[in-house]
Amino acid sequence: MYRDPSYAPPVDTLAPFLRLAAGSVGITELRFAPDISPKQLGGSLSFAQVAPHEHPVALLDSTVMQSGKAGALVTNLALHLDSPRQRIPLELIQWEPTFPRGLSEPGVLHTPQGSAMLPRMPTRETSAALARLLSAVAWWVRSGGRFAVGSGAVPGPVGALAAQWLRGDGITAAPMMTTAALHVAGPCLPDWLAPDTDEELLALVDETIRRDGTRAIAFTDRRILTNGSSPPLQIPYGAIQSVEVFKGMITPSLKLVVGGQRVELSTVASHEAAQGMGAFLHNLLQLPPEYRRAMPPAPPGADDPTGALASLRALAWPDPRVSTLFELVHAAHARGDVPPEAARDLVVRTRLLQQAVRHGHARHAGASVSPLSVYDLEFLLWQCLGQPVRQQVIPGGKALEYDLRTGGGSGRMIASSVVGLAMLAVVGFGWVGGGGSRSQQVFARIAEAPCGAYFTLTDASGRSLAEPEPKIYGALSAAFADAAAETLLRRALFGWNLSPGELHAQPVAALDQRIGALLGRADAGVFVRRDGLGGATG
Repeated sequence: MYRDPSYAPPVDTLAPFLRLAAGSVGITELRFAPDISPKQLGGSLSFAQVAPHEHPVALLDSTVMQSGKAGALVTNLALHLDSPRQRIPLELIQWEPTFPRGLSEPGVLHTPQGSAMLPRMPTRETSAALARLLSAVAWWVRSGGRFAVGSGAVPGPVGALAAQWLRGDGITAAPMMTTAALHVAGPCLPDWLAPDTDEELLALVDETIRRDGTRAIAFTDRRILTNGSSPPLQIPYGAIQSVEVFKGMITPSLKLVVGGQRVELSTVASHEAAQGMGAFLHNLLQLPPEYRRAMPPAPPGADDPTGALASLRALAWPDPRVSTLFELVHAAHARGDVPPEAARDLVVRTRLLQQAVRHGHARHAGASVSPLSVYDLEFLLWQCLGQPVRQQVIPGGKALEYDLRTGGGSGRMIASSVVGLAMLAVVGFGWVGGGGSRSQQVFARIAEAPCGAYFTLTDASGRSLAEPEPKIYGALSAAFADAAAETLLRRALFGWNLSPGELHAQPVAALDQRIGALLGRADAGVFVRRDGLGGATG
């Protein structure tokens, strides 16, 4: 008889739950109670101020000799971090960590009391283990201490199978997908996620040696997308009839029968990861057809006329900015500050923001979709990249040309902006005004969308900038998503009558005051300050 894997019984104790939800074969640095050695526990006391009534639950040991003297310790009451040394009560860990610069750089943990810098891990694998561990803690806290082990990042059986099988070396699953490579994969893969769709991204396999995302395999809740073959493919799960995993002499591969035709997907991921992909697909094919996609969100109730609360409840991976925006829209409408149509418009834009910060920008007809209006997006381009070298009105919008080395004399402005900070992080010093033969020309085209704005970033030949310059494109796209979050917050608080310049002239104190009046708490820092990532921008 069919049994829904997402209906696994809850686990009532934190230690076994973390072992099941965050454990990973081959990660020797991650230990769970009671299997943490006394030597490591003793070493962890060099950075963890553990109270007498605290009990160790999990330890991520980042030392070479496995002495336990650096890393992260989770107890039944708190998270203890080394470098910088800090203690964070478990009840404050409500959101998954983010890794804006990728797993090779330190991540950030946002809490209701501010943002905390996570310690740098020695390898990408240990960073991924830390992300899984802290994500599992966030699941546990949000569930009130009763979370079904079979549940995944996506509701329903598909999410449960993905959480079980789509992991391992080479597979990047939520919440570790907030990277520049994911922003690059969107415009490079065929038929990327559409605006405001309920399709969910499960995992990404980066098929490039440089981890730039230009060639990848993406698993959503209903299909596979890949540009590793010629031509690029998108394969609905419903069309797959069988799957086999072959080790191969050089790389493993998945051999599928799709609609009676044989399709082979080679991958640079490890053989173990390929086996996990095959197991995911094999188990997926055992599900009844009606279960082979994420469970649709519950419809809004009578107490939710804007749909903001239903959208918030549907988020398995709530970015704190997105969660706050949904709460603000609901509260502002309930108080009569925002009319129904304007509130519903903000809800749709916030859903687009969720896609942008988690999956990379949605795509439509070859263009990326920003949650901003075309006027706010143009202002963002001018603020981030300076005065364009040339600009012209085109059918349905505007085209602007920039040279990132000179920016029409705006190189200093670029380097001091949030985009400049992101570019320095991924491209390195010398990207602006650094000389060289590469012109670093960027052509931006923007146009009004039904809700938001379409934009493309191309090189001089008209190709998406993601292909020849993946690092630059990824930095720009990720920075645009971050900047869009702050702009949407300001629009939700101050409305649409202010010009973009007047809107961004409002001080952070004014934002805090309005957030406090609506939600009873006041911290705009997660929107306007990049704690540990370059300082305040508000």
